[in-house]
This record gives sequence, structure tokens and C-alpha cells, in this order.
Amino acid sequence: MRAAIPALALLCTLAACDGDDGGEDGGMAGEDAAVPSGPRAVLSWRMRCASGRCPAEEPPARSIDAVNGQDGHEVFCDLTLEGDERRLRLTARDREGNGIEVRGARVGPEGGRLLGSLCQIRVYETADVDVFGPCGSNNPTADRPCQLQRVDIREVDGVPTLTGELRCEEVPAEGDDTRLRDVTSPTSAAGHAELTFTGCLGL
Repeated sequence: MRAAIPALALLCTLAACDGDDGGEDGGMAGEDAAVPSGPRAVLSWRMRCASGRCPAEEPPARSIDAVNGQDGHEVFCDLTLEGDERRLRLTARDREGNGIEVRGARVGPEGGRLLGSLCQIRVYETADVDVFGPCGSNNPTADRPCQLQRVDIREVDGVPTLTGELRCEEVPAEGDDTRLRDVTSPTSAAGHAELTFTGCLGL
């Protein structure tokens, strides 16, 4: 009997008798294969050169349809109520670094026109320049070159969702106000980029 115990121990070592370890490994593999969850962004836009030094080729249309962390995408959105208003903090960037960021925008609990004058838009473009400027609900102007309109916060197919439209005209590049750019729909120089966010804080 004493001789059988070491032999049994050896067999267990070779066959990985510890079922608990195997079960944990299997669980980790399942988690690694899981679909990412969290905030999701769906948007498409195009940066176009309005004036100043332009790139040799105009940047292509850009689009994002991803959950935060999926394939290197960064997505963040916070729509938390502060009193009777929501302060919008939105970020969506692809793995190359192209993207759109909204800071300081305030709307009512269900969206609507922007409240106050603190809204700022930043658009990242790896094939040209990053641009930055104030935004409002009205058509773009020299003082407020970006327009964020039709902000709507409601359930879409049972999912709390923020949607909106963005357009910039002659918004300056960061650090070089002689290089002006438009940010539009990917298919029309006169159209708006469309933004959709779900899974946000505060929704």
C-alpha cells in the first residue's frame, strides 16, 4: 500500500488531478472571449480643409462603432444630472487616435438646445491637424465655429441613448489659428456628423 501512494501522486501530477484549478482556467478563458461591455459610440464625420496650409490629400471619412476598449477604441460618456441640467462629457477615438470630444455642453434632462456658453469641441485627425473651438446650438459663427444640435436623450429599442448632430465651419487648428477646418457629414460638405452614445454614466 505504501508503494502505491507515490505512484498515485505521480499519476495525478501527470493528469492534472486538481479539478479546481482546471475549472478556474476554463472560467478565465471564457471571460477573455467575452464581448466587451460598457459605453458605446456610433459616429461618422469628415474633416475638410477650409483655408490655410492644407494636407496633400484631404483626410478620409472617419467612423467609429465600438464599445470602450474594443479593438483599441476609447469611448467615454457622462450625462449625469446636475440639478435640472445634464453636463455632457463625450469622447470617442479609434485605435489610430482619430475622434471627437465634447466638453462643457449642458442640456435639459431629455436633451434639447445647449444651455450656457461653456461647450467646447475637439476633433482629432491623424492625417491633418487637431482642431478645437467653442460650440453652440445655432449655426457656426467666427466666435463659435462649431454647432451641436438636435441633442436627444431617450430610450431607443429599450436602451437609454444620446443622439446629436455636429458641424464646424472654419474651426482653427490647435496652436495654429491660420489653419481652418470644417467638420461635416462624411458624405456632404454641408451636412452634419451624427453622434450616438449608449451605456453612459447617468443614463
